[in-house]
Amino acid sequence: MTSAWLHYVSSNQFLTELRGLTPNYPFSTDLLADAQQRVLTDPLSNRSWNMAWLCLSKIRDDNLIPLYAVAEANKPEMWGGAYDQETGQAYQPQPEECAQLASYFEYEWTQAVTTLLRHWPTPPTWY
Repeated sequence: MTSAWLHYVSSNQFLTELRGLTPNYPFSTDLLADAQQRVLTDPLSNRSWNMAWLCLSKIRDDNLIPLYAVAEANKPEMWGGAYDQETGQAYQPQPEECAQLASYFEYEWTQAVTTLLRHWPTPPTWY
């Protein structure tokens, strides 16, 4: 069972499921990769056989969503390659605009993580 959950997370099936729950603001690949790396380097990660649950718990417990929401909102590609009509330069969003977009990411991603964690009312642990 352990290898099945590991495959589910590492084969992008888990990311696909998270993105299915976040249609407006697709779940961050970097966020999930960071969570998985944190689980793999965490000496307490052997407390469960369920890699998906471990990653979701790490995202929640390490409060990773706000960090990645801000990073994602500040990426130039998030602004659709828009150009400033006056200068002809790539559009530079205002800090308030980035903060607003980050809050949308944060809300939708948090809802997805919370929804998936509901599948495990009791943590899937070895105890």
